[in-house]
Amino acid sequence: AAKTQTGTTTSQGGGDVTAPNVYTLITEVADITTGQYVIAAKVGNVYYAMGNTFSSKIDGVSVTVTDDTISESDAEGYVVTITKNGASYYISSGSKYLKYVSSTNLGSQTTTYSWTITSGNNGTFRAVSETAGRGLVYRKGTYNKFGGYATSNATSGSSEYFDIELFKLN
Repeated sequence: AAKTQTGTTTSQGGGDVTAPNVYTLITEVADITTGQYVIAAKVGNVYYAMGNTFSSKIDGVSVTVTDDTISESDAEGYVVTITKNGASYYISSGSKYLKYVSSTNLGSQTTTYSWTITSGNNGTFRAVSETAGRGLVYRKGTYNKFGGYATSNATSGSSEYFDIELFKLN
């Protein structure tokens, strides 16, 4: 007759622990690869994240940064896709691509739009429209918005215009 064994089996822990998804500050152009990002500007000790609505001037809203990271929940509403294409980058949200429009305005279009991203001031990045020569710059004060400003405004000593910071999903 066949014997049946009864009882319980226990297993020891030690499996992989999944770290929570966070967006981590990057500081080197070489680290800007295709992925999910939060674009921000640091003013004093406060970070302002750029919304992913892509219309005219884009509001900057303060976001919590802890140990150079933004939690996935705090990043909601600010996540964009940056796609590396040779020496160019596309910045998109859904089917919309961020573009330079005119004067100080940004906007969106449904076909790809190229930016160059190089080192900016004080460990930041400078995103410049390949067709217009204007940058994706944050302007503080009564504006508190990201727009297509002249990059010459965002000098190392500027107290009003700031180059961008990039936080990448790990």
